Amino acid sequence: MLEKGYSTREIATKVGCKSHTTIVRLKKKYEETGKVQNKPCPGRPRKLNERDERNIIRSIMTRECSNAVQIQKSLKVNDDIEVSASTVRRALKRNGLAAQVKHPLQDAHVKPTVKFGGGSIFVWGCFTSSGVGYLVRMEGGLDAELYCKILEEDLMGTLHYYDLDTNDIIFQQDNDPKHTATRTKQWFEDNEIEVLSWPPQSPDLNPIEHL
Repeated sequence: MLEKGYSTREIATKVGCKSHTTIVRLKKKYEETGKVQNKPCPGRPRKLNERDERNIIRSIMTRECSNAVQIQKSLKVNDDIEVSASTVRRALKRNGLAAQVKHPLQDAHVKPTVKFGGGSIFVWGCFTSSGVGYLVRMEGGLDAELYCKILEEDLMGTLHYYDLDTNDIIFQQDNDPKHTATRTKQWFEDNEIEVLSWPPQSPDLNPIEHL
């Protein structure tokens, strides 16, 4: 149409283009290069499209993943996309997210603990909402048989001291093998004491550790 002398507005009308400035731009490109197609972009095409990058950002913001290596593995397993961790980092950077450098702890960040002299003592203790219970000092190790004896004498003694019935309490203990032994479970069942289910590897949650 340009070669036939049509104006840019006429061409825009005929091809259904709302803005004749687009035709002006194409005309200029045609006059300079003899073509209207865009030049191919330099470099390799990106391995991650816009949707992939949105998923990457979402995984970081929702804390599903916390670093580029985790995202790389997630893309491979969940989306069958194989890219390097560096590619993921570039995608994060394009979207305004950058890796944080982890600095080692300095002396100012560390609070020293109090160290006592040698020796140790092995005790069993308990407490209730009414107050502390009996404290038992033990010599040697503790097995399920001795543990059940302590429960029978010292736990029950504590309940009697505070005028508590076994139906009034929920007993808490960690998952030490002697606490979960068949003999121990049977003792709680025989004495109708409910035992609180406790998550594994969670000593910091055990309230008696802070007593």
